[in-house]
Order: sequence, then structure tokens, then C-alpha cells
Amino acid sequence: MFLKESPIIHQKTKYNPKTSTTTTLIHPPKRIENKREKPGLTFETFRPHFVKDIQKQQSANVESQKEEQLIQPIQPIQAFNGNQTPIPDKLGIASEAKSEPPATEFTGKELNIFQPMYTKILARSKEPDPGGEGVQDSYRSNTIVECLRQQITREDIRFVRFEAPDLHGMSRSKTIPARFFQDKAVNGICMPRNYLEVTLDSKNHEVDIIGPKPFHSDIVLKPDLQTFQVLPWTEKTSRVICDSFTLLGNPVLTSPRFLAKRLLSQLQERGFLLSSAFIYEFCIFGVAEIINSKTISFPAATLLSDHQVFMQELLDGMYYIGVNIESFSSSSSPGQMEVSFLSEYGLTAADNAFTFKTGIKEAAKKQDYIASFYTDSVGFHSSGVLSHSLWDITGSKNVFHSESDEEFLTDIGKKWLSGLLQHSAALSCLVAPGVACRKHFLKNGKDPPNCICATWGFDNNTCSYNIKSHGRNGTYIENMLCSATANPYLVLAATVAAGLDGIRRGLDLFEETNSHKNVAELKVPLIPLKLEDALSALEEDTCMRESLGEPFIHYFMTMKRFELEIDEGETERNKFLEYFV
Repeated sequence: MFLKESPIIHQKTKYNPKTSTTTTLIHPPKRIENKREKPGLTFETFRPHFVKDIQKQQSANVESQKEEQLIQPIQPIQAFNGNQTPIPDKLGIASEAKSEPPATEFTGKELNIFQPMYTKILARSKEPDPGGEGVQDSYRSNTIVECLRQQITREDIRFVRFEAPDLHGMSRSKTIPARFFQDKAVNGICMPRNYLEVTLDSKNHEVDIIGPKPFHSDIVLKPDLQTFQVLPWTEKTSRVICDSFTLLGNPVLTSPRFLAKRLLSQLQERGFLLSSAFIYEFCIFGVAEIINSKTISFPAATLLSDHQVFMQELLDGMYYIGVNIESFSSSSSPGQMEVSFLSEYGLTAADNAFTFKTGIKEAAKKQDYIASFYTDSVGFHSSGVLSHSLWDITGSKNVFHSESDEEFLTDIGKKWLSGLLQHSAALSCLVAPGVACRKHFLKNGKDPPNCICATWGFDNNTCSYNIKSHGRNGTYIENMLCSATANPYLVLAATVAAGLDGIRRGLDLFEETNSHKNVAELKVPLIPLKLEDALSALEEDTCMRESLGEPFIHYFMTMKRFELEIDEGETERNKFLEYFV
């Protein structure tokens, strides 16, 4: 109280290096009515023991300088991309220009596009939990939620969108006012299960093995806080990708994102990391007008220059939220474009693809365009190639890359590719799930057969699986069967399931190929052109069924067969235009 009422107190400090304490002498001001001097009041203040040995060797002046250095303004939080280059200031709190470090060689170490303080907190999840199961996770989660709450307040965010992918990879979401974020981030947000698991025959609950009650119940969306981002194309809105759980806290086994996480976890248990990236083709249309049942409005432009501004703004927006697009260009069809993502480890590649497919549609509508990943039967095809490679658990070595000039793949790479070839029939209905998007398998449409051969090649874009060995990432495999309409989480999960089976079983189709001189005797894996035949192949593939789980297989098969029952060419066309744009 005395200190508060005496703003002009004179004080002197004296540091004692032996006891690491500071003695402060407080001298009250002299008053005219009382000229008698009073002894100084003495008390000791606590001083933190930072590097005690260094303190003993330094003078009091150096100590005071160090204290001044400690009192510095908090630097703005800065995110980094996969190349250790800072993402542009998306918080708007840095007034001074930041210098970007020079690009470095790709080291293969996993980098989360996330604020540093969050990354440090997330790293603690690998430490043992001394306080009991779940205590540390709860503490870490609450700490991140508090950091995000502060960001929401600082940036004046009004709404938070909780998103989850459905079977087709489309965003199903609930939006809440930002003031409820802290509670919903911890406890989750409820959503009807049949809203996420879309089915046209819910009355018969065919897609749910357990029965009608679980299907018509609610599920809980719990956010993956690492995916929290402020959306640049919507006003004062952020989003977070969620995982779906039952009311009892069990993961929903039909969730594509859950399947991808589970398969990636199994791969990591084998000592490998998956580095992958998608290459998407899409069309930009003008105002969507269905002139008749078979004709739609022509694409907005045929040249990239007409969309240059839109694409540049889109890429800036994606970079703003951590989605790294390596390049973009015009593609083969009128108004069609192609984007290539930077490779990322684990689930981040699928998260980026999911974010891009949702974000580009919202951004295009602001420019009076419609962005579509639709594939039809009369010429438009939008591919969604998945390029991927395996790395060791430290992320420092590409295990596909062979040092020998005579070998294009290592033994592990050959086993992985053999698994892809072996399961190509079942794999095809997951990565090309529509009737129209399977027609690009044929290179010419005259007298189409029922099946085509699953092929591989080295730097050959006409093959089912194309091996490439150039660029900073070394050797990687492109899955050319994939369509842009496919769910990126299912593409990732199915590819890992097939390749991992090749490693587990030690498959090597190359030895069998080399041992036969008569090509006609080779048992080349076949890919059905009809979706119903591919579904039958998936049903007969025990490995893929076990990897993806019976609940998901039952749900996927029921949905696709129901679509085939009601499918007509123009019906599917209109559905895709309304749903996939």
C-alpha cells in the first residue's frame, strides 16, 4: 500500500552474487515539515535462477541489460510450410516485413503447417502420461483450444465451421458462432448420422449392419485442432476438419478419414512414412444452365490467361491457409485446368485435397464461376492422380529410390507396386467410383472390352502406375487410375492398403514376369471397365475387405449398387452437376 501511494520513492538496488538476491533500499521523499532523516526500509526480492554460473561471472550492469532484453514484445505467431518458408502473415498482427529464409533441400522430416506454440504442445503427446490415461491429452487439448480462442478474439472471427467428409469426399458441416468454440472444441458437436452417411434408402437401413436405431441416431464431430484455419474467401469465418464418433465415444467405422488414419498408422508400425500429393484437373464454367437433359453451358474460357487473376487469387488463398500448390496450368479440355500440390506426409495430403475441392467452389462462386470436378461420357474427364513414395520412419530416406542405375525401384518399391497391381480391380472402384469416370481407362473407344490390363511403366503417362524418378523427392509412383471425383481419404487409404499388402506378403510380380518368355501365359491383373464388375472384385478381395473393414465395405457396396439401380446417363450427369460443383 505504501508503494502504491508513493510514486516518487527513491530506491537503490544492490545485487548479491552469493545468494542470488537483490537488496532494495527504499528512501521515502523528504518532507518540509519533518526534516529528520529516517533510515531506509530494507527488504529482499526474489530473483529467478537463470543460468546461475553465468550470473556469478557477470557484473550488475550486464545483469540489468539482460533484464531489459527479457522484457520484449511478444513476436507474432508464424506458420511454416513444408519447405521451412514462412506462410504470409495471416493474422494481420505483424507490421514489419519479415524476411524469408532461403529454400533448403528436402530433408524428408515431417512438418505440420501449424503455429510453433501449438506444435510444441502437440509434440508432448509422444511422452508418457504420468498422471493417468487421458490426463496429458486433455491438458494439451485445452491449451491448444485456449490458444485458438485467443486467435479468434484477436482476428475478430465471428463463425467457426466444423467440417467432415462424407463418402464422396464432400464437406458436410455445421457452423457455430465463435463464442461457443471453446466448449464445442472440447466436447464436440452433434450431427445426425444420416446427414453424414448419405443414403437414399435409409428406411431399410441397408448401409448399417447393426440396425435402424444407430443409423438414425446422432454422431459427434470432434475437431482435429491442427486443421484450424481462417478462410480467406469467407467473411470472418474459420474452419476445422473433424473426426466422427458415436455417442459412446467410438470412431465411426465408415468414416473415410478414420480409415485413412488407421491405414497410415499401420504403415507407420511397419517403419514407413507415406509422402504423397494429388494432381487435380477441374473445369471452370460460367453460369450453370442446363439447356436440356444432355447439354450444359460451355466452359467459361479456353485459355489460361482468361482465368489468370482468379487462379492467382485462389493460390494465394490456399497458401494463406497452408495448402501448398506447386504449380497450375491449363489442361486438355476447354476451360479445364490442372493443379499440382506439394508432397506432404501422412494425412496432410488428403486434408489439403479436401480443403482445395471445397475452397475452390466457394472462391469460384464469388467470381460468378462454377468449378467442377465432374467427368462425363462425352469428352470431359477430370483426373485426380495420386503421386506417392515411402520414406523411413525418420523421414530422411526415400525407400523407393534405388542408387543403382540398372534398377528403377528398390525391393520394397517392387513389393509395394506388386501390391497395387495385384489389387487393381478392387482398388479401381474406390479411386474411380463413378460410371463415367471409369471410361477414361480406355485410350480409344472403338469396340471397348470388358477389362483392361493393369500396367506399369517408367516415365510413361499412359500406364496405370507410372514410376518417375526426377525432382527433389526422388523416386515416386503415380496412381493414374484415380478420378478427381473420388474421395481423397479413400484414395489414400485404398492405395496404402494395397501397397502394404504387397510388402507384408512379399509379392513380386516382376520375377514372375521375367521368368516367362511367352507373354500370353502371364497372369496380368485386369481392371473391369464396368463399375458393377469392379464392385464384385472388391467384394471378393479378402485383403481389401479386412484392411478397410466390413462396416465400410457393406456401406460402400450398398450405396454404389443402389446408385447403379437408379442410374441413367442424364440422371448421373445432372446429379454430378448439382452435387460435385
